[in-house]
Amino acid sequence: MIKVYGKSDTGLKRNHNEDYIGWSEEGGLAILADGMGGHNAGEVASKIAVTTIQQQLLNSALIDSKSEIKNAIDRANEAINYKAKDSLVCAGMGTTVVVVLFNDSHISFGHVGDSRLYRLRDNVLEQLTSDHSLVQEMVDEGFMNQAEARESVSNNVITRALGTDSEVQGEIQQQDISQGDRYLLCSDGLSDMIESTDIHNLMGEASMEVAVDKLIALANVNGGSDNISVILVEIV
Repeated sequence: MIKVYGKSDTGLKRNHNEDYIGWSEEGGLAILADGMGGHNAGEVASKIAVTTIQQQLLNSALIDSKSEIKNAIDRANEAINYKAKDSLVCAGMGTTVVVVLFNDSHISFGHVGDSRLYRLRDNVLEQLTSDHSLVQEMVDEGFMNQAEARESVSNNVITRALGTDSEVQGEIQQQDISQGDRYLLCSDGLSDMIESTDIHNLMGEASMEVAVDKLIALANVNGGSDNISVILVEIV
């Protein structure tokens, strides 16, 4: 069983919110997407991603959770591409996504782009996803360290997204869960603005609502340069 609380905030520098979030406690599901594109197309892409994936997974038998997540991400990619071709103002739109699905013994999760998933277990924070971004590739290849990556002018250049190609390569994983685990899904509007030590400290707040509100507030205190979306999930 899970408890979920989430919130999306426009931030201080953007005039509208292109993030979209959704969850189902009964379905053991949480999804977060960070859209991009001209006009309001980014918010169209992120909403399509979340609603399509949620519908696919909640209506699935879930015999193989990893395969079901992959299929749901593929369907969302197709839906975004279809809308982009059908509407001139949506041309070129895309979105990142991170999706988690829980059952009694494990979590299955998938992501595309630089929206992240963290886990807090026994007071140890671990980032479970690796950004699909240019700077992360440079870190992986040894050309810069994580501190340099945070300051890079290219730190928002993503290498994978839904809707930008006819096919998308989602990264799908599965791990065991433990009672008391907390999982944080977030857009880069959070992870770019606060340090991992702050994420660690605030994720451990007794109240999930307080934790989410404080995370968003700190991102805004530090500049709020992008939309900020957070979903916190606890295994109970």
